[in-house]
Amino acid sequence: MNYFRIQVALAHMGSCHTEYTCWHIATSASAADVMCNQGKLLPGVRRVTEVHAVTEADYNAARHWGQPAFAVKPR
Repeated sequence: MNYFRIQVALAHMGSCHTEYTCWHIATSASAADVMCNQGKLLPGVRRVTEVHAVTEADYNAARHWGQPAFAVKPR
């Protein structure tokens, strides 16, 4: 399992507004696949702007502190 901290640009339907947010994800996909959002790995994401590898401990700490952290399965 690979763990990443990513910054994404979220698309808001019906408006020209873009919101940037940081997520922690666990996935079997590579960093390149996450950066390109290969196969719509992250639905609703307009663009992935940053991908940083983190440890499992960092991922679990983010979940513990209530930050957006979730597992993503490639399609």
